[in-house]
Amino acid sequence: MSSTAQDSEIALIHKLGDLLHELPSSVEVIPGGLGDWPSLTPEFPVLLAEGNAGIPNKVLLRLYLCALSLFNPLRSNLRDYRWSDGQSRMLLNTTAIILLANPAHQTALNSRKRLVQSGRLLVPQELGFNRNHLCSCRESAKQSILWNHREWLLRRQYIGDNISPCNIPAAVLQKELDLIMKCSEIYPRNYHAWAHWHFCLEMVHREELYSFLTAAYLRLVQWVERNVSDYTAIHHLYNTARRLQTISLEKTASLQVEVDATPRACFDHAMALVSRYPEHESLWMYLRAVCQDTESRDRVMERVCSLPENEHRRRCVLWLNRSSQ
Repeated sequence: MSSTAQDSEIALIHKLGDLLHELPSSVEVIPGGLGDWPSLTPEFPVLLAEGNAGIPNKVLLRLYLCALSLFNPLRSNLRDYRWSDGQSRMLLNTTAIILLANPAHQTALNSRKRLVQSGRLLVPQELGFNRNHLCSCRESAKQSILWNHREWLLRRQYIGDNISPCNIPAAVLQKELDLIMKCSEIYPRNYHAWAHWHFCLEMVHREELYSFLTAAYLRLVQWVERNVSDYTAIHHLYNTARRLQTISLEKTASLQVEVDATPRACFDHAMALVSRYPEHESLWMYLRAVCQDTESRDRVMERVCSLPENEHRRRCVLWLNRSSQ
């Protein structure tokens, strides 16, 4: 690559990196290159519409190679935090491009952690970048290291060295649930996104716990009813119901029970779902889970046997017979 061409690539990396760190409403990697989007120019190959940014995949891959060549010489200074302001900006923008093109690039992600630890990158800004990054494409939405990075940022921002782990306001965590569901639409049955759900339920203030769990449970019921094959979401629905049941048993007179998450209600919900969608094995696993909490096994067996005959029902009946022995 000629010096002029490299200078042009570096200018684009900074232009795009600066844009990403201004936190547009959303960032999306879109298919094709400049030729597929006539409105784009080589000087600014990014679609902008109402605060939303779209970056053509071919443009991003070209900048990725240049960003790697610029990033590698900076890595030797990572441990000692020895960066000038210009190097910090270069590190920030090259890692943004690298991660957008290759979400599994652990070294680039660790470099951003170093920037946060050094105070050159603020946690709220990195949380905003991470949110847009997770939603940018399927590969990003499913990456465990990006979700782990988000948890690290939330702990650093709200918990720090605090002994109590439950220190994140419910309003913040509600937005995390929005992010989980959005990423689960981008990448269905998103295991690592739903693992973040568990993190959120563990981090909420205790005085806000019941109201937060209630709202989360109701949202998850609606999600499962629209996404009946999402077995990870169903697993978390069952666990959230169990936590609500425990809190309800311990409730004081001042606690108003806002949702019916009793074992019988969960069983009725599971029965309604398998009746409507009898071919989805994930729903039968949900039914088997809630059967364990119901008191009357005879009643459970009777209702399960009333369902239309199929292989899943046969297996469920066999399981009920074994578990009752």
